[in-house]
Amino acid sequence: MPTEEEKTQILDAQMSSPDIPLGSAENFLLTLGSISDLEQRLRLWAFTLEYDAIEAVCTDKSYSTSVALFVLWLQFVRIKMYILNTVCLVQVGCLVLIYWLNY
Repeated sequence: MPTEEEKTQILDAQMSSPDIPLGSAENFLLTLGSISDLEQRLRLWAFTLEYDAIEAVCTDKSYSTSVALFVLWLQFVRIKMYILNTVCLVQVGCLVLIYWLNY
């Protein structure tokens, strides 16, 4: 990105000799200098290019977390069923048939 000093030097050179056309590098720098908020636009463009990769990483982490929480919930339900079966065995004296969560 051209600095203000570079832009003024190019414009001064163009004013001092208007019959000589600017080179491609000078035209390119003037074009870049004429774009408002160029640095912010370039950062936004870079972010949009990387967004898919960032989204994939975040999605994988949240998916892994939800799977882990579901497995913990299943373990909790399994423990509650063991406790219920033990209480029924002690209270009633017979084994109560309940659903066993085997996975």
